[in-house]
Amino acid sequence: VSTQSTWGHFLSVYFFSSFWGGGGGWLCHPSRLPRMDVSDASWVLRSSFSIFSMQVGFGLIESGLVRPGNTVNILLKNVCDVAVGAVGFWLVGWGFAMGTSIGGLVGSSQFALNDWNLYGLWTFQLSFAATSTTIVSGAIAERTLFKSYCFFAACNTAFVYPLAAHWVWHPSGWLSKIGFHDFAGSGVVHTTGAMSGLAGTFLLGPRLGRFGTGPHHIGRVMSNPTSVIMGFFVLWWGWYSFNAGSTQGLTQSRHLLAAVTTINTTLGASGGSLAAMLRCWIARRQLTMNDLVLGTLTGLVSITAGVAVVHPWDSIIIGAVGFGLATLTEQLLERVRIDDPVAAIPVHGIGGLWGVLAVGLFAHNNAELQSVGLNVKGLFYHGQLRLLGNQ
Repeated sequence: VSTQSTWGHFLSVYFFSSFWGGGGGWLCHPSRLPRMDVSDASWVLRSSFSIFSMQVGFGLIESGLVRPGNTVNILLKNVCDVAVGAVGFWLVGWGFAMGTSIGGLVGSSQFALNDWNLYGLWTFQLSFAATSTTIVSGAIAERTLFKSYCFFAACNTAFVYPLAAHWVWHPSGWLSKIGFHDFAGSGVVHTTGAMSGLAGTFLLGPRLGRFGTGPHHIGRVMSNPTSVIMGFFVLWWGWYSFNAGSTQGLTQSRHLLAAVTTINTTLGASGGSLAAMLRCWIARRQLTMNDLVLGTLTGLVSITAGVAVVHPWDSIIIGAVGFGLATLTEQLLERVRIDDPVAAIPVHGIGGLWGVLAVGLFAHNNAELQSVGLNVKGLFYHGQLRLLGNQ
């Protein structure tokens, strides 16, 4: 590795990130759920298991975008996200996220969770927390000691992610109260993780040789294209459970909501992909894997916040615009010499921010959505500026 991290660096990342929150939610808190029957519990657990498979996708993509000598390190970090993070999330993370609220800022109960009725939801939320944390491993790749990263992973799942989740997915959270909407975590999960990654890359600095023209210059690396494309498809697969699983069940018309999230997830990804293909054709008459993966993943991140409340054709637009913003951000990071080997900050950070803002523009309202408790209307569908302002 070119730069060794210190405990102080990661403590700084933790305190920086813990003051950022992003998103709003719907059914993630137990008090918002209708009574769960066996089929609902099965849906939540199966979704959780599929979301955990996204750790495989992240590991494959990240290992394919770093130099071969760092492959084992980056894969072990993805294991650490779950193995270390699960303990912290069980001890305090769930309590901070979903416990009795103190002023809408943090939970104060349900630590070391011991309630059979909540174990399924705990598993679902842990899969979200682990996803948020693993975003950071890509952003700071090739620059951290494994033991330091383990310490960070514990802090992120125990303290940072739970704060964002409490603010927006707890009925008493301050963002929840003002009407902020983030159905499945564009802000809560993705932008939270990306902001932690941004803080880490800023504190650690770039890899030696990343910027410049010397003999040791490191450009954009794709050491294993097969690993990247396989990881990309695993993530796309897991995203269906990420978004559709956020209905937290299939009874009481929620099966229709799950179907809506599925088509919008697909078309949001397609919008990002098509925008990437168009850019490649205009710029160089040749499609590149970097652009295709960046476009599709940004489309998925962008649609996640409004996946249940937008029309299918709007999903395509949201995904395409997300790719454009991510591309501009990637170029900006290069100019200011922030080293993000896997483009985690443009994809998850900017894609997530755009996703929550897009709700304020594209959200629509109808009888079906009202029947399952969703009542939001964006500016482009005769809504008021208030929702956009909240976002």
